[in-house]
Amino acid sequence: MMNFEIINIMKRLSGFFFSFVLTFSTLSVSSQCLDYKGSWSGKLAVQGIKLTLNLNISCDGDSAVSTLDSPDQGVKGIPVQSTVLTDTGIFLSAPMLRAEFKAKLIGDTLLDGIWSQGGMSFPLNLTRLKGTFSVNRPQEPMPPYPYHSENVVFGSKSEGVRLAGTLTVPDGEGPFKAVVLVSGSGPQNRDEELMMHKPFLVLSDFLTRHGIAVLRYDDRGVGESGGDFSGATTFDFADDAEGAVCYLLGRPEIDHEQIGIVGHSEGGMIAPVVAARNKKVSFVVLLAAPGQKITELLNDQMRLTGLASGARIDQLEESIVLNHELFKSLMLYPDDSLAAVRLTAIAKEHIRKWTSFTESEKEKQLKAFPSTLKQVLNPWFRTFIKWDPSEYLMKTTCPVLAVNGTTDLQVPAGKNLPIIREVLKKGGNFDVTVIMPEGLNHLFQHSATGNPAEYGSIEETFSVEVMNQIAGWINR
Repeated sequence: MMNFEIINIMKRLSGFFFSFVLTFSTLSVSSQCLDYKGSWSGKLAVQGIKLTLNLNISCDGDSAVSTLDSPDQGVKGIPVQSTVLTDTGIFLSAPMLRAEFKAKLIGDTLLDGIWSQGGMSFPLNLTRLKGTFSVNRPQEPMPPYPYHSENVVFGSKSEGVRLAGTLTVPDGEGPFKAVVLVSGSGPQNRDEELMMHKPFLVLSDFLTRHGIAVLRYDDRGVGESGGDFSGATTFDFADDAEGAVCYLLGRPEIDHEQIGIVGHSEGGMIAPVVAARNKKVSFVVLLAAPGQKITELLNDQMRLTGLASGARIDQLEESIVLNHELFKSLMLYPDDSLAAVRLTAIAKEHIRKWTSFTESEKEKQLKAFPSTLKQVLNPWFRTFIKWDPSEYLMKTTCPVLAVNGTTDLQVPAGKNLPIIREVLKKGGNFDVTVIMPEGLNHLFQHSATGNPAEYGSIEETFSVEVMNQIAGWINR
C-alpha cells in the first residue's frame, strides 16, 4: 500500500532493513578472528527481491570489528555493534538495521546462516571474497578535469536559504551555454547520489566536455546547503532552482541568453514551474518527468514496480483501491490530526475486507500503517499528490526536450511522454522534441526489466547515447 515517490524509491525500499532493535555486548575471541577476517558476500531474498549483502570483518587488537554493505540499496559501512565469534560460528548484532545474523563457518570460505529482522528470518549464505568489496562505476570521472570546476554558494529565491554547489565551465573563450541540474525527490546531494551511482556528476562532466557549463547543487538541508529539507515542498525546491538560474545570470562567462534547466523526475516537475515564471530560462530538458496527474502516476508506479518485484496482481489492485481513498481524504483534511484519524479508519475498513491477503498479512499491514502516516502527513507529500504537471507545462513556452526510457517503471514513458507533448502543443509550444530510448530505466541505465531493485547492481550510471542526445540538442 502507498508505494509513492519517483526517483528515490530504492532509498525508501532500503527502509526494509530498519525494523526491530537488538542490543548485545561486544565480545570476541581474538585467536579465531583471523579465520573470519576479510569480506563476505551473499544474496538475501526478500519478498521476491534478491539483495546483495556484504559483511566486512577486521581484527582490532583482541576484538573483531564488522561493518555491513547493501550495495543494491546504495548503503555502505553500516556499523555492527557486536561481533561474537565461537568455535563453530559467528553472531552479529546491528542495531542500526535492527537485525541480527547467526551463521556457522563451513571450511574457510562459507558462512551458512540466518538473517533475522522485523520478526522474520531469511536464509543467508555468505562466501568469502578474495579482496575487499568495491563497486565498479566505470563512467565516474576522475580529476584532473579538462575544464574549470569551482565550488560556489548562491541564494535561493526563498528568503534566507543559501545553497552550495559546483559550477563546471569549459576551457576556452566564453560566453558558454549553461544548464542547472535539478534532482528528483528525496534529499539529494549535488551528484544526485544513490545506489552508489552519481548521475549528475557523470552528466555534468559529459556536458561540460561538450562545451556546456553546468551548475549542480546540494538540495536545501543536504551536504553544504543551508535550509530545512523536511518541511519543504516542490514549490520551495522550485525557488532553489530559480536561485541557481539567477546566479548564472551574474556570471560573465555564461551566455545569459542560453541558460536552461535539466530536471530529472521531480526535477522535471520543477523545471516547467521555473520556466513558466522566469523567461530567462531559454530551454528545458525533462528527464523521466511526469505528465500524468501524480495520483494516477503513483498507482501505475505501484502496479508496475510491484509486479516486477513478484507481487500478486490481485493484492496490488486491492492496495491501489485503498490508496485512492486515502489520497482523497488526505486532500480533504488539511489538519494532520483529523487526517490521521480519518485515514486510519479508512485503512482499517478496507484492509479488513481484503480477500487476496491472509489474516496475518492483513494484521501486518494494519500494524505498519502508523509508519505510513508519518510518511504522508507532511507538506511535501500533501503538495505532491495534488500536482498536475499540465498546469505548468501549458505555460512553458521555451524549447523543450523530453526523454524517457521504455523500461522506466516509475514514470512509464508510454503514458507520460504523449501527455507532455500534447499539453505543450496545446499551450502553443511547438518547439518540442520527444525521445523514447529503448531499454532504459528510470535512471537511464540499460535494463531489461526496469526493476528499481537492479539500479545498484548495474555498472552503467547514465546512457552515453542519451547524454549525446541531450548535448546535441542543447548545442543544435
